[in-house]
Amino acid sequence: MMRFTFRTPTIAAVWLLACSQTPPYAVLTLEDPHNVASGFSTVAVVADAGTLKTVTPTTQAFPLSLTLTYPTTGSHTLQVEARDHSGQALARAQVTATFLRRHAPSIPVRLAKPCNQDDECDDLRYCSGAERCEAGLCTDGALPCLSSFACVEASCLEGTGGVGTCSHVANHSLCAADTYCNPIAGCVPGRGCNVDLDCDDGLLCNGSERCDDGLCIPGSPIEMADADPCTVDGCNEAQGIVHVADVASDGNLCVLTGLGREICVAKLGGCISSMCGDGYRDAGQTPAEGCDEGAANVDGWALDRHCRTDCSREAPYCGDRYVDPNEDCDD
Repeated sequence: MMRFTFRTPTIAAVWLLACSQTPPYAVLTLEDPHNVASGFSTVAVVADAGTLKTVTPTTQAFPLSLTLTYPTTGSHTLQVEARDHSGQALARAQVTATFLRRHAPSIPVRLAKPCNQDDECDDLRYCSGAERCEAGLCTDGALPCLSSFACVEASCLEGTGGVGTCSHVANHSLCAADTYCNPIAGCVPGRGCNVDLDCDDGLLCNGSERCDDGLCIPGSPIEMADADPCTVDGCNEAQGIVHVADVASDGNLCVLTGLGREICVAKLGGCISSMCGDGYRDAGQTPAEGCDEGAANVDGWALDRHCRTDCSREAPYCGDRYVDPNEDCDD
């Protein structure tokens, strides 16, 4: 015959008789994680021998501790039911209990809702997964938002009507150096990020790095061209983008503004509109320039060799082998 003793959660021991007189016993700890046994009146246990015992506990608080005795030691399959006043099973569980005379461990018993088909188990909550009816008991569904990777922080946001959304946040700090957390692959080689700023390497010339789906992407080459065909374009970290006029291009025709004749003049910065006084003798100009010394162009006589202001030819100077009015001689 099986006998029952209930213990409240605050009582930690059951007083048994002396060792030689102690009957084999098992301790069940009833749990109701989904509150399906709310309002129960009695607890019934059916042993594999078919004996049914029903008792009324002194408390309805879970976890509920129940001590059972049995004539012999050994393992037995038990059916446990929490019933209402009419005897209807509100919650049920099946467990294998080992009956011992000493040191019998507490056996957890998780009560579940009885069922005949899956839709009887649906709690209309997305985040708890799709419950199923198996062997006459409702079983928990697989949680919909779990991740297989330790570096992914998963959470579930419950909506209404059984609808919800999952959130998966990569925590790159949980990955080793030179790896990042990929939500669908775990820790993989690369540099992880959440925003573009996480990828900035502090360098200008290699472009602006981007954060793309949690992974840093190298920047695209920066645009350095200034549209001036007379300059060499480049970039260095000290100065940034630079445009250096190419002396080897001096005199070459170029197009920058598209206004008039343009030529390359390095000392003036690149492509300029060709004109008398720019300091470069442009033989292709109309009329052709015979000379051009820029700001040094003077029409009057001077000691040094120089160009006329109209760039047509040189102006009088000492040494031109022509005796000018200001000279007594000129060899």
